Amino acid sequence: MDTYWPDASEPGTQSHQHREVQLARHGDYHFSLTELAVKTLPAHDSSRNNKNSIVFSFTYENHRLLFTGDAWAEDVAKAKGAYDLVKLPHHGSARNISEAYRSNIQSTNFLICTDGVNHPDKQTIAKLEKWYGEINIYSSSAWWRNGYFIGNDRDHKVNYYQKEGLVVAW
Repeated sequence: MDTYWPDASEPGTQSHQHREVQLARHGDYHFSLTELAVKTLPAHDSSRNNKNSIVFSFTYENHRLLFTGDAWAEDVAKAKGAYDLVKLPHHGSARNISEAYRSNIQSTNFLICTDGVNHPDKQTIAKLEKWYGEINIYSSSAWWRNGYFIGNDRDHKVNYYQKEGLVVAW
C-alpha cells in the first residue's frame, strides 16, 4: 500500500522516504473466526465520548437503516428491530457489540467504516456470523486483505464487499 508523503519542495514540509504501511495490525487476527466465535467478548466500551454518540434509524426507499456512531453496545441494542443495513459502532470494535444484539437487532448486512489499522476486531465478524448466519460486510477499505484470513476463515459464511466512496444498493 502506498502512502503519500509530501515532497520536500512543498512549503512547510520535510523530506520523507516513501514506505509501505502494513494495515490490520490487530491483536485478534491470529485467531480463526471459529475460535473467536466462542470466546467471551472483551469488556464493554467505557469511553464517555463514545457514550455520547447518537444512534438513529431511518427508512429510505423502503429500506430501514441503523447508524450507530461510536455508541456503546447497550445503547445500540435499544434500537430493536429489523434492518436492511447496520453501521457497526466504533469501526467494528468488539467492545461495542453485545450478546443482546442477537435478540434485539435483526440484520445480515453490516457496514464497517475503518481503514484497518486498529479496527475492526475480527471477533466482531465472528460473533455476527454466529448470531445471524450468513452475513455481508461492507467497507470502503479492504482491511481483510492484510493478515486477516487464517485457517478455514475463507470457508465461513461471511461475504466481504469493498468499494471506495461506498454505495450499498439493493
